[in-house]
Amino acid sequence: QQWVNTLETHAADLLPLRRATLAAEVGGAVESMRVELGQAVAKGQILATIDERSAAQQVAEAEAWLRQAEVQHQRATNLFDRKAVTKAHLLDAGTNLDVAQARLATARLQLEKSQVRAPWPGRIAARHVEAGGFVAPGSPLFDLVDASRLKVRAMARAADVPYLEAGREVTVTLDAFPGEVFHARVERLGAELDPASRTLAVEAEIANRDGRLKPGLLARLDLSRREISDALVVPMSALVDLGTSK
Repeated sequence: QQWVNTLETHAADLLPLRRATLAAEVGGAVESMRVELGQAVAKGQILATIDERSAAQQVAEAEAWLRQAEVQHQRATNLFDRKAVTKAHLLDAGTNLDVAQARLATARLQLEKSQVRAPWPGRIAARHVEAGGFVAPGSPLFDLVDASRLKVRAMARAADVPYLEAGREVTVTLDAFPGEVFHARVERLGAELDPASRTLAVEAEIANRDGRLKPGLLARLDLSRREISDALVVPMSALVDLGTSK
């Protein structure tokens, strides 16, 4: 027969693969909220807009200034070629063109910042503002989580550290799904033991493509410590303590 000694780490946490709090990069009125709680979003999708109309107006003004600067620079170039203006006049026109281009780039950047976009695919875990509210730069807007894969994080005792290594297969059970066993793999180990508890952080990952498992659930992670092939296995009730022999 075969005897298997398993390592059990209790009260493991089920965590999303990625989590981020998306904050406002510009201040102003929240003009629109385009996603709801729990909604799946794609990378680059617009989640909200902040003072977007004002930013768009600044882009339009900067584009007009740029067109005017381009015309003036072309006119100065033509006049300089005919020796009708000095080189200083041409340089001034070139400087005005550079400033107009920079002004347009700044306005476009502000417009881009006024559109809050998802940095990666995920789901909206929380909304901290509503349309019509006013936010300052740095104000939290959304909590975004990527739960397509989940991390199972537990703390292993110091005595179990020699048996831990990345890549090992583990099994995971959850109180919310009694009788079911989920398969995962150790992906990361802590760099050092916690000095207070003498435990080492262990992280395994589990697939969650259907979104059935939710971050925050309590899990139990079982890791095979070692296996002894062809071992004789007998029930504890069959053992008799004869005392210590000398």
